[in-house]
Amino acid sequence: MTAPYGVRYYGGGDLSGYGLAAVSNVRALVNADVPVHWVPLNWTPDRLVPGHWQNHRGVAKPVLTAEGSALADVSSLVERTRRPIDPEVVIVHAPPESWPGLFRKNVFNIGCTAWETSRTPAHWRPLMRQADAIAVPSEFNRRVFQTAVPEVSVSVLPHIRRHTWNDYLPTEIRQAKTELGIPAEHRVFYTISTWDPRKDLPELIRLFGHAFGSDDSATLLIKSNELGADIGPHFRQKSTRTLAAEVVSELGRELGRAPPNIILNTDRLSSAELDMIHAIGDVYVTVSHGEGFALGAFEAATRATPVLATNWGGQTDFLGGEWLGALPCRMTQVPLWPPHKPSYFPSQRWARVERAATVDRMRAILENAAPFEREARCIREKIVERFAEPVIVRRWLDLIEGGRPGRGAGGGAS
Repeated sequence: MTAPYGVRYYGGGDLSGYGLAAVSNVRALVNADVPVHWVPLNWTPDRLVPGHWQNHRGVAKPVLTAEGSALADVSSLVERTRRPIDPEVVIVHAPPESWPGLFRKNVFNIGCTAWETSRTPAHWRPLMRQADAIAVPSEFNRRVFQTAVPEVSVSVLPHIRRHTWNDYLPTEIRQAKTELGIPAEHRVFYTISTWDPRKDLPELIRLFGHAFGSDDSATLLIKSNELGADIGPHFRQKSTRTLAAEVVSELGRELGRAPPNIILNTDRLSSAELDMIHAIGDVYVTVSHGEGFALGAFEAATRATPVLATNWGGQTDFLGGEWLGALPCRMTQVPLWPPHKPSYFPSQRWARVERAATVDRMRAILENAAPFEREARCIREKIVERFAEPVIVRRWLDLIEGGRPGRGAGGGAS
């Protein structure tokens, strides 16, 4: 039975975390027989703004041309949601800077976003107050946002787990490892991260270098972007290959020995190729200072891959608070970042992993992976149950049906 209301969904179009989460949410609403008008967004220096599925040259959005079974239905999904509707509900899946220009009067306006430190940016607060409801992906985020705007309802709407993956033959995986420079017998620690102060890939490289040497059967595989930020306070943009080479060179001088096998991949990969990274990897590892949800770790855990991650942030929603791969941490001050237009301020706090404990945990999983792998299978079972599409879409429907005009508090933007 078709829902008696329509939704205009602003969000997605690219392969970022925001973009992939938007695909899953739109798919879930359409599968629940909700009329949806889906409008993709484009990144600008100031905010996300409405765009089109093709540019003026006819080039399609990246999500429309991505290879892989998980996104195979996106073209048909776009066709089913192209028709404009007069919505009773508007969902803006973007940081709050985009909300005021896209919210409408006399509808139920939902802002969908995430944040990664102990406090939201101060300039977000008046923007967030223009929402009738806020949707965030984790309980960690709910507490942070509710503290910032206690007068606005904040609900936890987690990312929907994937149910399809690209499968690869053992021969294909071996070939991919060879092409990347990974010895066949090595256990592969891997991460999929941007090179920025929050993800702190230099710290991950240093800790991996302290945990292992060139004689150990361990490789660190980093999938990152082509450009990254160097150390503060200016955080200048440089080639990530240059940044990685500087860290590895400094690490070698510090250790007085050859570092372990560390590989940086900056290629623009399709979703199918990213699935190959997950297939190659044996252990997902991140020392990120903060995550609203941690989609890379979530996808690894959904595959029953052991995850080593900072024990603070959104990832604890699906990993738990006491899993074997939890990396002890302490709270530290956030730097002013980015310097030209900051959202991160020293008044905020985020987590820094304890170095000795992280090194010990890396060594432990190389020496005896069995308990980590058993636990990873248990974590996967919980994810399969708790983050399935029917479970999460029911939360969306409850939020929408409880708040749209005539049914709840709603009221729309002023």
